[in-house]
Amino acid sequence: VAFLRELYVDVAFLGTNGFSPERGFTTPDAEEAATKRALIGCAGRSVALADSSKHGVNHFAAFAGIEDIDLLITDGGLDPRKVSGLEAAGLQVVRA
Repeated sequence: VAFLRELYVDVAFLGTNGFSPERGFTTPDAEEAATKRALIGCAGRSVALADSSKHGVNHFAAFAGIEDIDLLITDGGLDPRKVSGLEAAGLQVVRA
């Protein structure tokens, strides 16, 4: 993690085990969360990739708030009302 703090990347692409407006982006692994926080800190832009089944799922360790991620790419299964809620919290969402 210390090594990552010395880097700069244009875009960090991050997977997640769960995401919600309340808890942000989460994983069950604290070390993984620390690594992802460090990557977000050294990135010019952060993009999360998650399928719609992970919406509303909260795990042990949060690695980013909704406001820390620039873009979420998900599938078309995410309910448009949920997309609106995420966008209202400041997250750009692309459904593919």
